Amino acid sequence: MPLVNLTDLVLIGPGSEWFWTAVSGIVLAGTFIAIYRQLSMQRADQARMQVQELGDRAHTTRMNHLKLRLALALKRGDDPDTDLLAGDVMTFFEEVGNLHRRGYLSTDAIAGDNSLLVDAARWWTLLEPIIRRAQADYGPNEPADFEYIAVAGRRWMAEHGVTEFATDPASIAGRLDWLIDGYARRLRIEQEIVSAVIPVLPEAA
Repeated sequence: MPLVNLTDLVLIGPGSEWFWTAVSGIVLAGTFIAIYRQLSMQRADQARMQVQELGDRAHTTRMNHLKLRLALALKRGDDPDTDLLAGDVMTFFEEVGNLHRRGYLSTDAIAGDNSLLVDAARWWTLLEPIIRRAQADYGPNEPADFEYIAVAGRRWMAEHGVTEFATDPASIAGRLDWLIDGYARRLRIEQEIVSAVIPVLPEAA
């Protein structure tokens, strides 16, 4: 017994409606697949652009200066501008956390070359006392998205074998010294670029 009966098969004219309906369905499915792939590519491109933009903003001269100033204030311990400086840094990580929580930025994207996930976890350890005070004054959701991205950063570090940031006083002090040195060096290099200073090898002793 033949599995397919082609004797009464009609492809053109009356009785061929089933064939053209099937063809239309196949074409429509192909169109949907093409549109989905195009939208997926657009979303991927947009995510890469957002990560690049956030990474660029994280290392602008202004942000480097703010972070250096904040690290110095935290190291000093009695700087009256500490909370103000901390607010600027927290606002940046709030934005990163908000985009990640809403699904606009994947964990792998944020953990790329710019290492925003690790940076968020690092700064959370330094700013948590200030954040807890703000939560006591303004509610537990202040700032919720920064905490969200810091938790995501710690989870990513654990999954990839990166040592978690310790929070004892000696570790915090050492972390601040490391940040102060790093941001100060970045700013000196940026000043050289602006002033067109040509780097040269030091003279031999």
